[in-house]
Amino acid sequence: FHTTPIVLKKKQDGNDVLEELVKKPRRIEVPEHNPTPKKRRGTKIGLPKVHVQDPSTGLIGPLESLEHLLEDTKDEYIVELIEEHPPTVKLIDIKEARASTLEERLRAKRKGGSEVQKEAQISWTMEPADEMHRIQKVREDLEKGNCKVDISFITKKRQRPPPRPEMQAKVEEVAESLEDVAKQWKPYALTSHNATLYLQSKIRVSSKVSREELMERVPKHIQQKEERKARAEKRMALAEQE
Repeated sequence: FHTTPIVLKKKQDGNDVLEELVKKPRRIEVPEHNPTPKKRRGTKIGLPKVHVQDPSTGLIGPLESLEHLLEDTKDEYIVELIEEHPPTVKLIDIKEARASTLEERLRAKRKGGSEVQKEAQISWTMEPADEMHRIQKVREDLEKGNCKVDISFITKKRQRPPPRPEMQAKVEEVAESLEDVAKQWKPYALTSHNATLYLQSKIRVSSKVSREELMERVPKHIQQKEERKARAEKRMALAEQE
């Protein structure tokens, strides 16, 4: 005869029940990173023949050799692939493209002319040279425009603050040294040990930028390349003299 098997289960104690109740947190699935592919330019386009798009009409011209197109294109332009079917490229004015990029960066940085808040610190016993350097940094920030700088005059640990008249004189001296680029937007605060000078730049910077000026700017990496080249040529000249 047939019998139904009986499965005996071990009685769960309190800890087993608790482990079942406390579920492990689910792992958060991170979407796969798909970076935007770089646009193919110049010889990296890798096609034998291409159409050239007219920038004013958007129409494409007849097929022509990519190799010949690259040879005939002036140094001021870059050949960039738009699409592969049909193989179409466009000519990009390097200065125009660079100006557009710089324009976007400057607008984002200036945020339509919003003010930037900065802070600086000067101790009552700071060496004159260090103090001048610190004030010069504040001046540079104020000269950029759209800027507020709070200058804190502090008493260092284990040092006694100067008499109150000297503290007032120091704060007013610094304010006067910067009055050509800044004004006090509220009266300075003075305590028994410290003081705070509240300055606001007199220079207002608009979010508008000159596109012509941006087009003539030399990229930083090119400047650095030229500087390295000049240094190398100088070293070679000195070596030849020796």
